[in-house]
Amino acid sequence: MFYYTFVSGYAGQSLFEDMVRASYNFVLAAPIITTGVFDQDVTEEQVMADPRLYVSGREGLDLNASKLVEMLLSAAVHSCVIGFVMLMVFYDMSILQTGDFYTFGTTVFTVLVISMNYRAAFVTRTWNWVTLAGQACSFLIYLIFLLVYCNIEWMTEHFQLDTECQAAWCAALTCGFVRSHCQPWRW
Repeated sequence: MFYYTFVSGYAGQSLFEDMVRASYNFVLAAPIITTGVFDQDVTEEQVMADPRLYVSGREGLDLNASKLVEMLLSAAVHSCVIGFVMLMVFYDMSILQTGDFYTFGTTVFTVLVISMNYRAAFVTRTWNWVTLAGQACSFLIYLIFLLVYCNIEWMTEHFQLDTECQAAWCAALTCGFVRSHCQPWRW
């Protein structure tokens, strides 16, 4: 939305329709919760056998100002990639006269959901059936949301995924998938 402010000429128009924006935390909650609850760096036996493992937490080696700056810069680069890819999709949609403002906003939101799920998967170290179910649940909830959202009578006049627009959707989703499977930017 930050980059869209410049594209829209500071008009104050939201990139996402209100229902789409409201679904963000609901759609992406499951992967974060399952990672937070079930992720382990080391086993219980290793912790009990080697108390030196606590040194990194006690001395702030994993959570400090330099790590914060590194993560913020990484987020800035990822947002630039997503922003510029979506800007190219926006111009293609306007040249081809496919879709509309709501279609573009939902396309951007779909790429964000894919990217955030990938990021949650990337930071997960302990994979089990619950973390896999959390990832699958996130995509399933979003798919159900889109199916319901696209068929609400008062909304279908604003948002319809017509045949011509499917090419733009496929391009956006492909770019999002390729970006999400590239090695994350590191210092």
